[in-house]
Amino acid sequence: MITGHGAPPAVGYCPTLNRLLSFCGELDAAPLREGRYDFFPGEDIVVLINERTTQPADQRPAEVHRRYAELHYVVSGGECIGYYPDTGKNVVSADLLQEKDTLYYQDDPHAPEVLLPLAAGDYGVFFPNDVHRPFCVRPGNGSQPEAVKKIVIKFPAK
Repeated sequence: MITGHGAPPAVGYCPTLNRLLSFCGELDAAPLREGRYDFFPGEDIVVLINERTTQPADQRPAEVHRRYAELHYVVSGGECIGYYPDTGKNVVSADLLQEKDTLYYQDDPHAPEVLLPLAAGDYGVFFPNDVHRPFCVRPGNGSQPEAVKKIVIKFPAK
């Protein structure tokens, strides 16, 4: 898992992640509605615009992906994303690997989950060994639900 704010650092990230972070920072996502967009034709890169309302973490499913890493870039509003390492011992509640490269896990009260607060311009990158739980309320926001708009980019985890 990687987290940060704004433009990619001068060194440290792979060229693909640098390119995708730069894309997020340059994209005018305000007029875009929720949905899938083909900004990288011919490439194995999926761009989604998500517009949701956050919920308490215990009402959000934990998920993991196997073929793709995911970049979550907050455009407006804010959220927390729960994160913990995938130990391989999680109980699967729904297997959607074939349909959308997603496994949903049952809650594990013993998982060392950390809530990452993200606001506009912040990002998190989650790899196949990173369980994550998006669209959770931020405690700093009085634990009140709020609207969040973000760009989610799925790219091959090679």
